Amino acid sequence: MSPEIFLQKLRSQGIDFFAGVPDSLLKGFISSVEQNCKHVHHITANEGAAVALAAGYHLATGKVPLVYLQNSGLGNVVNPLTSLADKEVYSIPILLVIGWRGEPGVKDEPQHSKMGKITPALLNLLQIPFIVIKKEDTEAWKMAVQEAIQLCNDHHKPAALLVEEGSFSNNELEVMPVYEMSSHEAISHFYLGLEMGDIVICTTGKIGRVFYQINSVQQKIKSHFLNVGSMGHAISIATGVAMYQKRRVFVLDGDGSLLMHMGSLALTASLNLPNLIYVVLNNGAHQSVGAQPTLGFFVDFCTIAKGCGFTSPFLIENSEIMQSWSDNLDQYDFVEIRINTYMKEPLPRPEETPKQAKENFMRDIGTLPKE
Repeated sequence: MSPEIFLQKLRSQGIDFFAGVPDSLLKGFISSVEQNCKHVHHITANEGAAVALAAGYHLATGKVPLVYLQNSGLGNVVNPLTSLADKEVYSIPILLVIGWRGEPGVKDEPQHSKMGKITPALLNLLQIPFIVIKKEDTEAWKMAVQEAIQLCNDHHKPAALLVEEGSFSNNELEVMPVYEMSSHEAISHFYLGLEMGDIVICTTGKIGRVFYQINSVQQKIKSHFLNVGSMGHAISIATGVAMYQKRRVFVLDGDGSLLMHMGSLALTASLNLPNLIYVVLNNGAHQSVGAQPTLGFFVDFCTIAKGCGFTSPFLIENSEIMQSWSDNLDQYDFVEIRINTYMKEPLPRPEETPKQAKENFMRDIGTLPKE
């Protein structure tokens, strides 16, 4: 399906407000929105915020907004959908366009399996009518769009289009390199400063896979945990680990992930854990889902970290400063590294299952329960 034609159909039906969190299944559509409707397109920190922003748009205009998300993001929208948009509360019509990761029968990553299975049931439980957009659809999707928007207008409530993998042709945005280092270069410098006893917690997406690639070759760090799902929570996982471990704990996070649950910085900083070092790789984009822009280059993460209570935030913008820092990684408790979006492909995926990875990690730090 052509993303441009899909967008034209939406606009012909009165949709002229778009908000959400990028998804790889929808990247062709989202890229088309960014290119053609930039003035009415808002990439939010998380999916719940997109629903709230859309609600404000409806209150101000009386029109139906569109919110897009990956189905994993349903976990972030349950509250605003039930306590804000629901017909029993403020009765706000919103067209949801949801990428169906982990659809039963479709090969996908393990972190999408559970949500993929329960997505239709969850939408039914939320009493949100939905229509599946199938990848083999050539014409039926047009009626589905009209029907979903009609449901929003007639019943003053959210309705959804659940989009199968492969429905949209790909269309990635071209991002101009602003900073000299790539994620691979930055993580390679960082890796040089690690010691064998260190613990590394990685965020979801390509950052974790780059670390995994480097570590698979050099095998310096045995105690590493790749948080393949639950975007935005790597810092909290690492905080929980650092509270009960004496070894140095490093978090490798991304700007989109940090923005999604930025309030977590406050709790982590308040604990003043001397063994925890937070590292955010900021490329100003949602790298793994089509390089859609974040607000990473718009905000000052170091100032925010300082305000939350980190004592020594530090900004790195080039390889020379990066190399100097790698000689003494724990001289700062919060480090922002600005990088470009260049990605050295292909990136390997972990060979072990998430359960095996968890057991290996706990075994390495000595906390795996004995059978």
